Amino acid sequence: MVGFAFRFPGPAGEGFWRALREGRDLLGRVPESRWPVETFYHPRRSEPGSTYTRASGSIGDIDGFDAAFFGMSPREAAQPDSA
Repeated sequence: MVGFAFRFPGPAGEGFWRALREGRDLLGRVPESRWPVETFYHPRRSEPGSTYTRASGSIGDIDGFDAAFFGMSPREAAQPDSA
């Protein structure tokens, strides 16, 4: 038996394939609820402690994340962006 599963940003199912056929960009901006992007943004890639992009490939509903599958403790899974 062979199988696979995936989650990508944007619509699910047929909507995802339609977006691919149309060549749509499924990335968006980092949600403000995630972390304050402007606090950490710096256009120079090499600037320590900063990010040089505001783009995000967020899948939205994080409740389906299987932390145990990735060997993460509940504490690590609660704060994935703090590392």
